[in-house]
Amino acid sequence: MPDDPVIQRIRDARRQIQEECGNDVHRMSLFFMEEQKKYADRLVCWNAQKTRLIPSKAKRGKRG
Repeated sequence: MPDDPVIQRIRDARRQIQEECGNDVHRMSLFFMEEQKKYADRLVCWNAQKTRLIPSKAKRGKRG
């Protein structure tokens, strides 16, 4: 697998965060929640509900 510098930067950042949090999952989750608050305007939130692409027959009405 060829080395990808972007992937390597992500892995390095993850390792740094792990070390700063003492490899404690709870501390890491608190860290990430604080980061989400700081950068809330940059986050993309996907709608949990599925979007219907084709309206149902009941909504389209009858043709005739």
